[in-house]
Amino acid sequence: MATLATYLQKDVAGPKESLPQMWEDLVLFAEHTFTSWGGYSRSESEETVHQLATKDQFGGDGRERIDAIVDKSLSQIADQIHVPP
Repeated sequence: MATLATYLQKDVAGPKESLPQMWEDLVLFAEHTFTSWGGYSRSESEETVHQLATKDQFGGDGRERIDAIVDKSLSQIADQIHVPP
């Protein structure tokens, strides 16, 4: 959506400051070796629970960043639609 908004209106800037952190959050959420060596055999251990909660937070943060980027982009596109009263 940000690319489309920028394409439609050249002076509209994409969210360059948000994209690197969004990608980092999503990559860390998708990381499959996130827990300690005993994470699956000791799934109830405090360390495993804490590590998985941290991983879930990366997913939530990434989702929030995606939503903010889409919302901003849709708003920029909507601003370009002029409908008479």
